[in-house]
Amino acid sequence: MAIYTGNNPMILQSLIHQEFNTGELATGYDALITGLINTGDSDQLQLLINHLGREYFRKQYNAGLSEYILDTYDAGFRPITVTGIYS
Repeated sequence: MAIYTGNNPMILQSLIHQEFNTGELATGYDALITGLINTGDSDQLQLLINHLGREYFRKQYNAGLSEYILDTYDAGFRPITVTGIYS
C-alpha cells in the first residue's frame, strides 16, 4: 500500500484504485476510510457511498475478496449500509 497520511478522500480513492495487493485490499484500507469519513456529516457519507466505498468494494469483489465486504451493496458496488466497514 502506498503511504497515505493526508485527508483527501479523492487521493485515497485513487490509491485504492491502484492497489493490487490482495492482503491490503482485504482489510488494509478500512481504518483509513473510517478515519477519514465522519458518517455524521451527510456530505461525507455520500462521498463514502458514491466514491470510496464503491471503489473499495469493487476492488475487493474483483480480487475474489467478497467475504471481506461486510456491508450490503448494490449492483454498482455502492454501499447500502456502512456499518460493516466500521466494525
